[in-house]
Amino acid sequence: MLPYGVDVLRAMTLANRPEVRAAKARMEAEEAKLQLAHRAWIPDPSVGVHGDRYNDTGQTLSQVGVGFSFSVPWGNQRKYSAGVSEANANLIAARAGVRPKRKGSDREASRTALQAVETSHHHVEFCRERLVPAAEQTFQATQFKL
Repeated sequence: MLPYGVDVLRAMTLANRPEVRAAKARMEAEEAKLQLAHRAWIPDPSVGVHGDRYNDTGQTLSQVGVGFSFSVPWGNQRKYSAGVSEANANLIAARAGVRPKRKGSDREASRTALQAVETSHHHVEFCRERLVPAAEQTFQATQFKL
């Protein structure tokens, strides 16, 4: 007896087909890009330390400067909203691409299974019509009649 049912095995087989996995990976990548586009709206702070040394002085450092800055993404609203819109459109396209891949894989698996059944049927018929009668005939020919 199988440890899993036929439906579970079929679902696992279809979910692990390469084209379905590639479509899912593309969808996950597009989700990450959408999150990144949303994060671009958050200002990025930075701190910098700058040191200068002048040739005329005997000191190691003549001047030290410390700076703090941050970006203001809200000033360029078109750029960042276009990035979010594009990432959202790409995610929708990736999600729409998963379903046809699943259906195509389902058809391909069904076609492969049908070919396997037809091949098995052919083998059974071949054994029934050719091999078994030939084996019976050979057996009868080798029997000694007393």
